[in-house]
Amino acid sequence: MVYRMMSYILVSIVTAFTLLSPSDSTPGNCYGTHYKTINDPRRSTGYDVSAANHTRNHLCDRHLLQDNAWYRFSSEAGGEMPTTKPKLGSCGTYIPIWMNGSHPTIEDRIVARKACAYVPFAFPFGCGYSYNIHVRNCSGYYIYQLKTTAHCILAYCAGSKVYNCSTDPGSCIANRPPYISMPDQFYAFENSEFQLSINATDPEGYVMYRHEYLPNKTVSKVSIDDETVTISINQSGKVSLRITDGEDAKSSLHTINIIALPCPCMNEGKCKSNKSVSTVQKDFSDFTCDCIQPSSGKLCELSPCTNLPCYPRVICTITSDSYECGKCLASYHGDGKDCELILTDDIVVIVSELRITSGLKWDDGLSNKTSFAYKNLTVDIVNQISSAYGGTKEFLNIEVIRYRNEGVIVVEFQVVLKEKVNDPLEPLRTRAMQNDPGVFTIDPNSVREKENRPPYISMPDRYYALKDSEFQLVFIATDPEGYPLRYSYLSNTTISSVLVDQKRKLVNISVKESGSVSLKVRDYGGIEYVHTIQIVTIPCSCQNGGKCCNLQKNVSTVREDLSNFTCDCIQPYSGNLCQLSPCTNLPCFPGVICTVKSDSYECGKCPASYDGDGKDCELILTDNIVVIVSEMKITSGLKWDDGLSNEMSFTYKNLTVNIVNKITSAYGGTKEFLNVEVIRYRNESVVVVEFQVVLKEKMNDPLEPLRTRAMQNDSGIFTIDPNSVRQKENRPPYINMHDRYFALKDSEFQLVINATDPEGYPLRYNYLSNTTISSVSVDQNRKLVKISVKESGRVSLTVRDYGGLKYIHTIEVVTISCSCKNGGKCYNLQKNVSTVREDFSNFKCACVKPYTGRLCEVSPCDNLPCFPGVTCSVEDGRYKCGVCPATLRGDGKACQLILTDDTVVIEGEMKITFGLQWNDDLLNKTSLFYKQQTAKIVTKIAQAYADTKEFLNVVVIRYRKGSVVVEFQVVLKKKMDDPLKPLRTRAMQNKFGIFIVDQYSVKEKNSIEVEGTLNVVSGVEWKDDLKDKDSSYFKTVSSEVAIEIDKVYANEKEFVYVFVTSFRSSINKVVVEFKLVWRKKTNDPLEKLQNEIKDGKLGKLGIEKDSVKENGEAPTVSSNDPSYFGLHKAIFIVVVCLVSVLALVSMVVCGICIKKKHVSIIMLTTHQDDCYEFCPNNGGQDSHFEMKKQPARNQVVDICSVGKRP
Repeated sequence: MVYRMMSYILVSIVTAFTLLSPSDSTPGNCYGTHYKTINDPRRSTGYDVSAANHTRNHLCDRHLLQDNAWYRFSSEAGGEMPTTKPKLGSCGTYIPIWMNGSHPTIEDRIVARKACAYVPFAFPFGCGYSYNIHVRNCSGYYIYQLKTTAHCILAYCAGSKVYNCSTDPGSCIANRPPYISMPDQFYAFENSEFQLSINATDPEGYVMYRHEYLPNKTVSKVSIDDETVTISINQSGKVSLRITDGEDAKSSLHTINIIALPCPCMNEGKCKSNKSVSTVQKDFSDFTCDCIQPSSGKLCELSPCTNLPCYPRVICTITSDSYECGKCLASYHGDGKDCELILTDDIVVIVSELRITSGLKWDDGLSNKTSFAYKNLTVDIVNQISSAYGGTKEFLNIEVIRYRNEGVIVVEFQVVLKEKVNDPLEPLRTRAMQNDPGVFTIDPNSVREKENRPPYISMPDRYYALKDSEFQLVFIATDPEGYPLRYSYLSNTTISSVLVDQKRKLVNISVKESGSVSLKVRDYGGIEYVHTIQIVTIPCSCQNGGKCCNLQKNVSTVREDLSNFTCDCIQPYSGNLCQLSPCTNLPCFPGVICTVKSDSYECGKCPASYDGDGKDCELILTDNIVVIVSEMKITSGLKWDDGLSNEMSFTYKNLTVNIVNKITSAYGGTKEFLNVEVIRYRNESVVVVEFQVVLKEKMNDPLEPLRTRAMQNDSGIFTIDPNSVRQKENRPPYINMHDRYFALKDSEFQLVINATDPEGYPLRYNYLSNTTISSVSVDQNRKLVKISVKESGRVSLTVRDYGGLKYIHTIEVVTISCSCKNGGKCYNLQKNVSTVREDFSNFKCACVKPYTGRLCEVSPCDNLPCFPGVTCSVEDGRYKCGVCPATLRGDGKACQLILTDDTVVIEGEMKITFGLQWNDDLLNKTSLFYKQQTAKIVTKIAQAYADTKEFLNVVVIRYRKGSVVVEFQVVLKKKMDDPLKPLRTRAMQNKFGIFIVDQYSVKEKNSIEVEGTLNVVSGVEWKDDLKDKDSSYFKTVSSEVAIEIDKVYANEKEFVYVFVTSFRSSINKVVVEFKLVWRKKTNDPLEKLQNEIKDGKLGKLGIEKDSVKENGEAPTVSSNDPSYFGLHKAIFIVVVCLVSVLALVSMVVCGICIKKKHVSIIMLTTHQDDCYEFCPNNGGQDSHFEMKKQPARNQVVDICSVGKRP
């Protein structure tokens, strides 16, 4: 009922949306709705397949139609669905589908209708199974939005006319094969891939069942789907496509010829055009090349080597994305792009020139060595001149120097020889006279050696530079002939480092000390010039490794130019001259050594009897230690500075270091002396120093050494008044804080230490260790104590003045338990510590992922995301499902049953009468209520089988109304005589926890129940307790009777169990009503019991003869059993016989059923998942039908037609 209601609501929403859609401008305009046309006259109500044509294939709309698609019927039979019930076997199928309701008008637009399947014996007659469809009037024809049928013997009807055939109508209008409408020939570039749309048509308008291709070795690769074929080709070839319809697998074959066009792209480039495939070859004339890196150009003809990037005669090789130059020639060195001649004493360089008189015109690019024109001509010149010297063993190489335009092209070059020869240019002159230099002509008389004058350097002789600096100098060199020069230097150990940049004509010099360096230039003729310059270094004033830098110049010929320098300091030094370090500000305790580290500083160890990190040191007070709090006045040599009021100021720290050193030196020979600490400074016109002297033990006059030093006026730059050196009174400090604080458990908080010293001296704060508090730390500067608590406890705080006097204050910390769950932590937005307990009532929880909720009580596992019976755990901030139970496979969220040959699956059901009320959420497997109840039920059923070794698993299938009926599957390792007995026993013992299960409802699905009675005349005494099923007497007697009956059927394989339902009192006897449960229907199930008690005995019970009989009412059977339908049919006939009007209808129906005894009829029950099929009994000539159960709804097959394709 819920399912149908939801379907009607959904249909209404879809209909409303469609009606309101603005896609159609007028009511009768259907152009906005895409539909398919079906041209099949077999759908006529006049076309019958049940009689002479029953051997032919019937229409099956499960394969022929798409779900929820729009269709128009257009054939000679007519285009409208019938609105009255057709007869069985019409419309080309066994069970025809008609439309219940009238066709809409144009103004009605789209209307919802019910399509009825005429299923025999299904109520209501003529519409025993239905589909929700939609209809639209398109001004002259109708279109229908149809549902795919669930079974293969159902089809929609359309029209009523019968095609006029002189022969057998079945042959005349048989299914026609589909066909493909495509060109026979296509063009495409070789080594390409393209797609073709498969233009396939079914004459009847149905969907194609299969698209495929036939293997062909001439085509590289083919793939196909419902609408397109993808083809990759290396060469011309053929591809054969085949389509198959969805009715009786009729197919059509179409072969296409593919001509592969050659691609002009070079270097493995691929051709691209506006079309990847075409039937016209001219479509590929306008193409582009898709080049592979590093190739480029219109035809990918250009490479990185095209621009001649390497030195002449050095091989250029293309790499994956660039190029690579080979090695330089013999006697040359370099990277292959630039090569330089290695001049030795034997090498001879001849600077020459020649004139090209024809075959080559001047190009301005010849003035630029980086231009392609220059490089290309240079390669030709070098190759031609090199070939002229091919037989000359002294020849090494030829280098072009430059080109000149003098009406003709003049080439200046140099010939490199291994040694001197008499006429070095003779081979070239001879080649020119033979006019054999290639494409251009050389004037032999112009081939001559040139005069070469030495180059020179114009640079100052002396430069000034900062010591340990680096600078650059520009080579100022000239060649008289204007030839390019090569720059270098002669090694000189007085200069730290020298580098020469050929391209930028620079020399880079690094200097540590004064020295000299010799610079050298060489022309193309090998003539050199050497110039020596002196470098005078100026010392750097920067300290601590800092380097001097000059903002204006770092090298100059004038010394004064380097006076304006700055210091580049090394970390952690700073200041104008890098004179400041982290230790400059005296960060350590007075008397503790400060050491500069790589980027900071480090304080040494505290003095003896002191404890700390070196920055702050605290006196370790023992019983022997004596602290003398004192003061003295500095009368001269020191003026008051306000910085002396600030312990952090440099003035304070610097004076304190001096004071400590001076007082310490006064006690130099005193063995009792340990240390001295300055407490503070006061301004009383003179500077008053308050300090404490720390001694190992008492002295008669502890200040005498200091007073003596003051009298000797030996205190350095300042003078101390000896009479001012005196001991001061010292009173103990105290702490003013509460005795009790409240805080959240497992929290951390801070308390301000409110302490006072009577003399106003600075105090030192600490605590005494206490194991009841998790963690305590004290911040001296901020006067704070940080406390972490897990449990309630105490902590004792201490303060000590400079005189060593202490005060201890103990506070109690009471922890308030945190209500947060699953590792969540409590925190309070207002306060994290208080003296008032109520301040913590308003706390919040900081939850650990993935927990949520006010108290972090919500877990992802609460929603039961795992399969029933699978453990859900929280790990790494998310939930994790355990392993599926035995015989199940999956990820733990979803598990599927794995069936083996030995596995036995028992489908059962049971009724819960108490502890679970029906809720529609039990129909939704994703609802939390469904999951919760299923988890409980699976657990309880599994507990019932705890001692059953054959048991593997249990799975709940679904729930039904009727109290709550649970359908389930029990999975066993092997067969059991009574597989549900453990469950029935648990129900009888009322051991289902909060649930109460009717023990008599625990049964296998499809089982048969036979109700019977017998009369007990002895062995059972009637008592009123037999009326109460919960009474012990009822249970005892019913158990005895059931045991005796069970013995009778012990050897019956199909017998399951027996149970007593009730007792009735009769004259001198007790009437027992019972039920026998069988796995399948049995002929005369009570016969064996009747034979057993012929002598009037059933065990110890006396039984009245012939009292065993079935109850007067019809036997109760499962709705899934074939006898269910036969029984109700019999009842129906009886009722029809009593009502004369219905009798006539019954006779007609029965006649039709008998006539159609060879027809496979689907029986669809009102239960959405139950499906039965009446199949003709092939063993007899009568009208007997055998009933078979279909598989699951989504696996419906034609179980009557063995061997046929579904």
